[in-house]
Amino acid sequence: MDDSNNPGPRSLLRRVVSRSKRIGQNLAAHYLGAVTRVRTEQRVAALTFDDGPHPAWTPQLLELLERHGAKATFFVVGEMALRHPELIERIAQAGHALGNHSWNHPSFPQISTEEQISQIARCERLISSHSKKLFRPPFGDTNWSTLAMLRQRGYRVICWDGAGVDWERRDHDWILRMLQRQLRPGSILLLHDHLFAYSSTDESSRTETF
Repeated sequence: MDDSNNPGPRSLLRRVVSRSKRIGQNLAAHYLGAVTRVRTEQRVAALTFDDGPHPAWTPQLLELLERHGAKATFFVVGEMALRHPELIERIAQAGHALGNHSWNHPSFPQISTEEQISQIARCERLISSHSKKLFRPPFGDTNWSTLAMLRQRGYRVICWDGAGVDWERRDHDWILRMLQRQLRPGSILLLHDHLFAYSSTDESSRTETF
């Protein structure tokens, strides 16, 4: 029986733990100096997509955004940018912003400063002609030393205050409800056009997100 819309106790507990962890990371990022939302009274929000570009999902997303006249920010992983430079060009040509999401998505507080610099620099070399000098830390994990290093390199750290939790296997309506509950003027919304940490094609599918 599919419990995606009627989760049992264990599924509900996993959701609560996952959401609590993300909220905690979001608060930590905010107080460490990262941007988690834009101060405005206008009814606007920023769409951001992480972990791409992906040859199956990113083109579909770009077509969807074009149909609706919407712009987004793509925080790309260096390894994916290296494999699909044509998609980096396509994202930029369509007028979307590009940001750095590291070379291969490690948790930055878990690696040395030298490794952090290497992660950023390797991705930066691939997107520098289009990049807005924006950085999103993988998993939202950051600390004071990471932020100091990023500021020194001229980066602004962009996190989020609303997440579709689309790394879970949920349907369109569930993801939409999740975003609507968190949405407010100036929100930065986190979604994915790829899940870099997932090797399974089925697990990494973005069909429900789009």
